[in-house]
Amino acid sequence: MRGDRGFRWNDKSCDYRRRFLCSTPAEVIPTVCEEGWYMFELSCYQVNNDEATWRAAKETCENQGAHLVSISSEGEQGFLEAMVQQSTWIGLKVDGKDDDGKRNFAWVDSRDFNYTSWSEGEPNDHWASFSEEDCVEMRIEYKYLWNDEPCSTDNACVPEVIQGMEAVLVVVVAVVVAVVVVDEVVAVEEEVEEVVVVVVVVVVAAVVVVVMVAVDVEVEVVEVVVVGSYHKESRSERHCC
Repeated sequence: MRGDRGFRWNDKSCDYRRRFLCSTPAEVIPTVCEEGWYMFELSCYQVNNDEATWRAAKETCENQGAHLVSISSEGEQGFLEAMVQQSTWIGLKVDGKDDDGKRNFAWVDSRDFNYTSWSEGEPNDHWASFSEEDCVEMRIEYKYLWNDEPCSTDNACVPEVIQGMEAVLVVVVAVVVAVVVVDEVVAVEEEVEEVVVVVVVVVVAAVVVVVMVAVDVEVEVVEVVVVGSYHKESRSERHCC
């Protein structure tokens, strides 16, 4: 994701060091982001300035039970653009070529590759003779649009915690149970007051929430986003990507 191209995507050699993004399942679902974390939709993000190449970032994520982040919407892209300060790795990498030699990109978590934010003219494998641009970054010089890049650049990281799915499940189940109970009440007593129906719904929903929390329902997904610093040596002999 190239900063100088509006954080659109850019293909890059996988040996360059870039900031990177990871994701992992979690057991506990926080109701709010912890101190030092920043929320976007169902996710919490925290800046981590450790540096790593794309491959090292991927291994770091996997050692945490996570993976490099997959960006799936314009909103998520925009949030990251506002958060990161330098060129940043994302979990997109070349995954083979077509018969005509065209490169295919794929997310490390096998997510559908439906959303893109490439900088104009990217991916172009510009430095293929020097080092294949098989990894993708949000490049600061491209205003954080995406750019393909050699995967050897060092970058830091930002953990992202996706939360709230459990709460959604609780609400859905509570509503379904409440509707069933209300139907039964109305069937038994057609003259039941509206206020009684409302009370029944609220009570049933509360009971369901308590029960689900008691049995420790776990449906959260967590992502760790790694965002890193710009490695000047990697670009000392190059003008652009």
